[in-house]
Amino acid sequence: MNSPIPGPAAGAAVPHYPPAPRRPRVGRLVPLPGVVLRSDPERLTVQHFLQAIAVPVAAMQTLLEVAVETKDTACSAMALGAMASHRDYLAELAADFALLGELEQDRVQVVAGDHDLAALGADIAERLGAVALRHGSELRAEPRSFLPSSVTCDRGLALRALDAVLRVAATRCYPGRIDLGVSFHDGRGAHGPRLCFDLVTNGGGFGDVELGYVFRPFAVVDAAGRPQLGLSIAQRLGELLGGELRVLSPGPATCHYRLAVAAPAAAGAHWRDPLAPALDLGPVL
Repeated sequence: MNSPIPGPAAGAAVPHYPPAPRRPRVGRLVPLPGVVLRSDPERLTVQHFLQAIAVPVAAMQTLLEVAVETKDTACSAMALGAMASHRDYLAELAADFALLGELEQDRVQVVAGDHDLAALGADIAERLGAVALRHGSELRAEPRSFLPSSVTCDRGLALRALDAVLRVAATRCYPGRIDLGVSFHDGRGAHGPRLCFDLVTNGGGFGDVELGYVFRPFAVVDAAGRPQLGLSIAQRLGELLGGELRVLSPGPATCHYRLAVAAPAAAGAHWRDPLAPALDLGPVL
């Protein structure tokens, strides 16, 4: 005979047991449709950036102490000038590092438009001329082929790429003349229509081993041995613009940088002789 289990007596406290702790459950992490997995940022690049800024910052501290403590006016002025040079370098390096990060994250977009090539050439000569002058050199721009009256390209990104190349070239070469040649290739070969910009410097060449690393971040240095990012940025901008960057260094006495960007002739463009702008050579077919 089954005997019933007696229940709690009237008025007795009912024991309370805490709920068992919930174990966290993690499902399989998968990307949403259309999301592309990207690798983590290269830590070595960040480490190089921190190392690159550490030396100028330490130098600026020393120069500041010299400028404050010295009683020689000429020595103080020299120290302040060196501090200004390091300040400009740090500002450019920080801006280049930020742009390099945007390029690695595919956040830079090409916005092409039709641009008058004569006006574009004048803008390039003015802006790059100021950069060269700041580094003690003179930029001489000249056309090296017939040019269409207008082309389709991203003017802003092309200028940024050229600026990045020139800053590296001007800080590595001997002060003096820098030649900038502009030519147009109609794309009948392996590539499509391109604008080519050739920068030739006196000095500032790369050795055989260095030449293999000119596009690696922080591998290129200026005349003072400070790392630069210009060629790494210009190479990626050139590829984004449908072209490329090449560096030719036949010896230490000279260096040749060629930046090519995709730039087909705009609709209705005519051939122009840069040496005779008023001469119309017919439509670009």
